[in-house]
Amino acid sequence: MTELDLHEPLLCPICRAPWKDEDTCYRCKGDLAVLRRIRKEAALFLERSKASLKASNLRDAQAFVDESLKLFLSREAISLKACLLAKEGQFQSAYRLFLVMRGR
Repeated sequence: MTELDLHEPLLCPICRAPWKDEDTCYRCKGDLAVLRRIRKEAALFLERSKASLKASNLRDAQAFVDESLKLFLSREAISLKACLLAKEGQFQSAYRLFLVMRGR
């Protein structure tokens, strides 16, 4: 597994300025609307995953959190993925994600 720093701010892919979650970069004026849409879609998948988990539908919860993580690596999605893995008895994989969250 590669090292992730989930505490670093997101950066503009054009000029590397900190992204302020706006459609346009404040520094280079680059169009970041696509990035914003991707994050929003990832958040929707994460919400669907949580709703599926609440309804005890583990298969859909797993599928939705996986889709969310394909789009955007968030601490919340990684935490949910680790919990779902542990619930399925995949403790080693869950522990590896826990270590990613702790930065190890």
